Amino acid sequence: MFDSIENCTILIDSKHSSDETVLMTRFITQPRQATANILKKVRFRDERLIVVLLVIALSSVFIFGNDRGHFNRDYDWISSQSMALAANLSPEHNFLMFRYRTIHYDHYVRAAEPEYVPYNRFPIGNYILIKLAILPFQNDLSAQIYAARILTLILFSATVVLAYLAISRITNNRWTALAAAMLSFASYNMMYHIDMIGEGVVSLFGVMLVFHGMTIFTQEGRSRQLLVKTCIALFLGWHVYALLFVFIVFGIATELIRNRSNILSMPTRLNQLKATSAILIKSKYLILGIVALIFGASMLTFNLTNEYLALNRETPLAELPSFQLMINRTGFNPEFDDSYADVLNWPTFIREQFYRIGGSTIPYYWPGYNSALNADPRARFGLHGVIIGVIALSAALATLRFTRHKILIAALALSGILWTVVMRSTTGFHLYETIFFIGIPLAVFSIFFNKLPSKHLITGTAVFALIIFALSAHGMSLIGHDEETAKFQAETLKDFQAIREMANDKVIYVDTLETDFTLTGARFAPQFYLAGNTILFKEHGKSRDFADLVVTRENETPLGLLTPQNKRLFLYDRKLYEQQYQAIYDMAQSTKPVISSHQFNVYLNQNTLFYVKEQCEAADLESIFRLHLVPVDVNDLPEERQQFGFDNLDFDFNLHGSRFNQKCAAQIQLPEYEIASIRTSQYISEERGSWGGAYDISQLRQYQAIYDMAQTAEPVIRSRFNVHLDQNSLLYVKEQCEAEDVEARFFLHIIPVNRNDLPEERQQFAFDNLDFDFAKHGGIFGQKCAAQVQLPEYEIASMRTGQYIPGEGGLWSEWYEIQQAQQ
Repeated sequence: MFDSIENCTILIDSKHSSDETVLMTRFITQPRQATANILKKVRFRDERLIVVLLVIALSSVFIFGNDRGHFNRDYDWISSQSMALAANLSPEHNFLMFRYRTIHYDHYVRAAEPEYVPYNRFPIGNYILIKLAILPFQNDLSAQIYAARILTLILFSATVVLAYLAISRITNNRWTALAAAMLSFASYNMMYHIDMIGEGVVSLFGVMLVFHGMTIFTQEGRSRQLLVKTCIALFLGWHVYALLFVFIVFGIATELIRNRSNILSMPTRLNQLKATSAILIKSKYLILGIVALIFGASMLTFNLTNEYLALNRETPLAELPSFQLMINRTGFNPEFDDSYADVLNWPTFIREQFYRIGGSTIPYYWPGYNSALNADPRARFGLHGVIIGVIALSAALATLRFTRHKILIAALALSGILWTVVMRSTTGFHLYETIFFIGIPLAVFSIFFNKLPSKHLITGTAVFALIIFALSAHGMSLIGHDEETAKFQAETLKDFQAIREMANDKVIYVDTLETDFTLTGARFAPQFYLAGNTILFKEHGKSRDFADLVVTRENETPLGLLTPQNKRLFLYDRKLYEQQYQAIYDMAQSTKPVISSHQFNVYLNQNTLFYVKEQCEAADLESIFRLHLVPVDVNDLPEERQQFGFDNLDFDFNLHGSRFNQKCAAQIQLPEYEIASIRTSQYISEERGSWGGAYDISQLRQYQAIYDMAQTAEPVIRSRFNVHLDQNSLLYVKEQCEAEDVEARFFLHIIPVNRNDLPEERQQFAFDNLDFDFAKHGGIFGQKCAAQVQLPEYEIASMRTGQYIPGEGGLWSEWYEIQQAQQ
């Protein structure tokens, strides 16, 4: 009478013999009732054990999946964007979803209304949940990220539980459902994205919520709960439409097939059509589809209307940013697909989807999977991955033959494929979309495990699946997480926390690129960190003229600095911030450039280089500036640079300077060791070319030494140039010197005491001619000139030196009697 050995265990293991007698008596007198009671107790024991195991397994997700309060993964652009959208969500803006608020201006005339950067193509429910989660922590950015991640992990855990409950109904075996759910959600693709804040896991929760409702509807006919769950799911994400489409089409087809004989028995084609229409009108599947379309259309209309109102009622529907984005992402813009042909061409796309299906089916970690996905699209697909994907999809479709719940399994297995293909322009780019292939492993594992020959084997498989799930949660938490990156992100967030506290409801100019705020992909983090403020992003070509404050990575000058305790990002008073760069610009202009070009002039003042440009555009600063220093002594270089013979100080202009009032100015501190020469350049673009130049600093020091030497004694000649006599050389110096002052040739005539000391060819003239070019004996440094001319060895009586200035008709010429001076 017992279905399994386990049913006898209760009798054998009873603690008291009297209980055994009672149980045996009941079994003999009432065999059906006794067997039912025993099975009920076994099921109750199993249910309690499964609940405990499920809680333990899902706890591993919270233990390993939420170890940080900052953005730290290469897909966190979604997390940071979701946080920004949620943070900006409020009744004040009519629940408009926008990344940030900025200022619209034309020709530096500020508009009266603010300008919003909307992102309104998703349902609002997702962001309302995040908003509610972060609301208690408005003054703590890190706590907000923690809270949003915990919300995501709660929804993920609920998704696993819903999958377990639905599969247990389909298979009528809780151990099978537990094993299938645990292994399906333990894949690389799933675990890598479970803490992604926003649309991914939240939408998947909605999909599984509706699938659970479908299961109940199919078995018990309860349609209202399915309609409610469908509306909740659509409130969270659009992905549920793929599941609904398969379910509704298969459901209606099943109803028509079931009534096929009645329809065909109608005498005329018209009557057959009426009968078919009557079946469709009464079909709960069709009602479900209509409700889903109306509800989804209402939410989308709300979003687009909100966006239209936010853009001052001037932008036509077809030009709304969200509408344009939907057109691109749904494949209705051929130009968009053509521009990404290497990713979206069908052969590459199909191979990638099979590869992703394989990665969604294999539990735990698939070696090399992550690196392969980041490789070139044409080379990333290993044959083994594609084969596994083909086998997994084939197995999922084959399960339809072995279950009576064909509609449910078909919806489960095909919905991910349908969504991926229809939304190819979206799914081709986004790796997180692979989580919606979850239906394929769920279908395969649930049907396969349910066919195992014994309960012991099924139970063992479930326990094994629980262990794999926990190990996968631990392993995936380590990917993309290293101490250096975590430290950078934590310090950045801490700096923004200080900035946020001082910048409440102010206009902030961000004087660097958005992507400079994070080492990973959280490129929308600044929008979240500065939510509530009006933001002017430099990389979007915004002007600083209307800002109150400036956020920058530069902190070399304390003028206007409001956050001196920060480490990576600093907040400045905008007016004082601009004054410091005006001071840099003015300081550079007080000297002559050591390197001049059609783009930037480079100045050297003591141990600092200044880069300035008069008419400067944002594009002038985008490329890296090259700066190579050649030392006098190569041993002064860092050890790793000595083999190259020069130091590499390449730099980003935005970290050392800024653009203000159509000008650019930056300063670079040079190393302490003695520098022989400088080489600097920049490649701007293919259209605008490059610029560059070199300067010999060792000569500069020689010129300075000549000038300093001249200042130790009174000049022997005072004129346009002062001429000093130092032992056996003449020193020519000028305080305020320009390039025109040294262009003309200098003449120098020497009269010896003894004519015979002259070279033979000069004896007939009675003086020596030592005319010279200034540049061969000296040069310009700063605003000064200095040159040194060596005199002959013979005894000199007098000399005459001077210079004719072309174009001015000027001539300066002076005599100096050496012997007379000596007397």
